[in-house]
Amino acid sequence: MLGRTPFRYDQAYDGGGRFLTRNLKGTKTEMALSVIAYNLLRRINIQAAAS
Repeated sequence: MLGRTPFRYDQAYDGGGRFLTRNLKGTKTEMALSVIAYNLLRRINIQAAAS
């Protein structure tokens, strides 16, 4: 279940999970940036809760 969390977040955050780019390279980059943003926000929230 933990592996699917970024994808659900991505769909909710980006408005339905549609990619803005049309080619595979751009889509891979867009997904990578979305996962990095998710991980960064998650880390910030975990550290804020621990403080």
